[in-house]
Amino acid sequence: MDINDLIENDLIHLFDGIVFIIDFEKNKIKYLSENNHFEINCKNHILDLDNFFVKLDEKNTTVFKEINSLKTKSIEYTIKKNLKSETFYKANFKKISESIFLFHSINITEQKKIEDRSNKESNRLKALLDNTIQFYFFLENNYKILYINSKAKEFFLSVLNQNLFEGYKLIEYLPLIEREKFESCFEHAFNGVSIKYETSMLFANNVIGWFEFNFLPVYEKQKVKSICLSILDITERKKNLDNLNDLNSELINLNKSLELRVFERTQELTDEIQIRKLAEIKLIKSLEKEKELNEMKTKFISIVSHEFRTPMTVISASAQLLENYWEKYLLEDKKKHFGRIKESIKGLNDLIDSVLKANQSEREITIKNEKIILIEFIENLISKFESIYPNFEFLREFEISNTYFINSDKNLLSHILDNLLNNAIKYSASSRRIEIKLIDLNGEAFKFSVKDFGIGIPEEDYKKIGHTFFRARNVTKILGTGVGLNITKNFVERLGGIFDFSSNLGQGSEFNIVIPKSYG
Repeated sequence: MDINDLIENDLIHLFDGIVFIIDFEKNKIKYLSENNHFEINCKNHILDLDNFFVKLDEKNTTVFKEINSLKTKSIEYTIKKNLKSETFYKANFKKISESIFLFHSINITEQKKIEDRSNKESNRLKALLDNTIQFYFFLENNYKILYINSKAKEFFLSVLNQNLFEGYKLIEYLPLIEREKFESCFEHAFNGVSIKYETSMLFANNVIGWFEFNFLPVYEKQKVKSICLSILDITERKKNLDNLNDLNSELINLNKSLELRVFERTQELTDEIQIRKLAEIKLIKSLEKEKELNEMKTKFISIVSHEFRTPMTVISASAQLLENYWEKYLLEDKKKHFGRIKESIKGLNDLIDSVLKANQSEREITIKNEKIILIEFIENLISKFESIYPNFEFLREFEISNTYFINSDKNLLSHILDNLLNNAIKYSASSRRIEIKLIDLNGEAFKFSVKDFGIGIPEEDYKKIGHTFFRARNVTKILGTGVGLNITKNFVERLGGIFDFSSNLGQGSEFNIVIPKSYG
């Protein structure tokens, strides 16, 4: 909607205050609301802009003429009625076209008078405080200085060689021995209690001065909002005491020694606290480690004793039967019992070997870096399992070429893959299918996955998988030591790789390893 629409539809009268429209290009006021403040005649609400500027001082006129360059959306100006009377206005403006502006103006004369009276009162108070002999501060509840008179600034500069300004926290510039007493009195004042005390301070020239601190609460709306602190120099009054000279010397020495003792003791306490914290941390870690070792020891004894008992029982029973019935047994029966003994001895050797490997995986291992043709290496490994477990189906999905090679430790890699395949077979239950995947990861690493369709892992055991001697709660009837996955995880990490798994209880598990194509 343009200006004519605003005027013709009388929409401008919806504004409170005074509304006028200026066309700077034609040097005209095109519209002026009836509640105007211009003591000039205007016909059809159109008058010369110069008649308006006559009522303004030079500064206001300049603001109006340079309105295009203003960054704000409002201006303040003054209308002079006569030599002794003037009215203040604040106008918000909006640019309607390149040279036409709409102004909405309100009278702020009373507001200006209140501000003027407030400024005059504030200046009078500052003048009064700056010319008194006392040192005045107005402080917030966090000791921050709202106001400080010139005498107070001179006082702190001469006493403590400190420059103080508004915004500083006064408490931080007081001597250490003053702070506790100051904080106590300050707290009382904020609770509405006027309080004062006398104290001595050491000037920069090693002369003792005596001062009276007065704390007065300052109320706003019946609540204490700030504290007026006045400090009066009473040194001359104290000089009338006979023992002032002795006291000066004593206080000088006391201040110096006390500052030193406070500093030394603070440092001692800081060091002592730090030492105690470190000792406490070490003790907690030692207790946790000892607890962990005890748990591991208990698990180890339980698992190993259980695992040793079964093959030892078989060996003992078969040996006793052979001894008692040697002459009665046919050759086939003898071979069967010898086979059981040999199988049990192999189980014992495997158990001892797994414990030794677990111990080895916890120590530093020297990596033997050598070239490995990966598919050939893995096929040889799978073939061994196929001959031992002919009832199992080993499904391969290799996404690498036959010539794909890596540089890594063949022995560690063999242990890793062997453990994963052994576990897949051991926990497959009635399922006889194992899926093996081999993927190249952008020539930087390879991913080896072994998936079974067996008993799976309970979700509550996920976090402990890979811990030494840990076995999931659903494998108690399946032989094992709980070190296989721990060895696998440690060896994978030694080769700079990543070990993870996913599982669904009763549906199977998938174990994945990602190992860099070149170690180091």
